[in-house]
Amino acid sequence: MKCGETKKELYFYIKDELETGKKTEIENHLKECSACRSLLGGFSKTLETVDKNPVSYPGKNWNYFASEILSGVYEKKKFIFWKPALVFALSFFVFAAGYIYYHQKKLQENVASSDTEKLVTYLSNFDIPELYQ
Repeated sequence: MKCGETKKELYFYIKDELETGKKTEIENHLKECSACRSLLGGFSKTLETVDKNPVSYPGKNWNYFASEILSGVYEKKKFIFWKPALVFALSFFVFAAGYIYYHQKKLQENVASSDTEKLVTYLSNFDIPELYQ
């Protein structure tokens, strides 16, 4: 038996829940492998400590507490979609506002330059002698 297989079965070996053949294979492996023997020793001590000190669940409010925690988790999952959608909408709004501002500015410049050209053309059509001096 290999170390990986032995490690998977150590819990059942300690709790004496293995078939006789498997148990013998593990015992033979433990005789040869010092790493698995030390792992068995540490694992045995850990399980012994856990068995001596059982965990007691909270009293009457445990179900209420668990349901509140779970409802909070599920509520937070609902709004995961809205954050990216809000960021996209805000980015689109900023882009659209910048695009409109840029084109309005360009349009004003074009209107101003065409008005200036019209005024120069209009004034050049008059024969004013002071302008030519």
